[in-house]
Amino acid sequence: MHRADAILVVDDNPDHADLLATLLRVKGFEVVAVYGPGQGLAALQARRFAVVLTDYHMPIKTGCAMLAEAKAAGLLEHTEVMVVTSAPLDVVGWRAVSKLIDVDILIAEIKELLAALTRRRGVTT
Repeated sequence: MHRADAILVVDDNPDHADLLATLLRVKGFEVVAVYGPGQGLAALQARRFAVVLTDYHMPIKTGCAMLAEAKAAGLLEHTEVMVVTSAPLDVVGWRAVSKLIDVDILIAEIKELLAALTRRRGVTT
């Protein structure tokens, strides 16, 4: 059974994806890490995630392009999204944070996304 607060981490660099996934697991989250936008789309087709954290700069398509494709296919319904990038960048339509963010601040951001999702669903915890 999958948890309702599961997080999908998408990054073309396996070391980055796995490190972020491990940090989130240590904090108690269920996390699936995949390596690139193709695997990200496949993961979103396979199951629902509460939060998607995606790298911006990836080969073939950006994280934003992957998110746009997923949204058009209806794969992001009831899902919060955050673009994680090493470059300062205004990602129109998507919340963005720096890869250099402090882990505790990132965890707080994720909890804020989960709370917003819970409010939208009309579920109280």
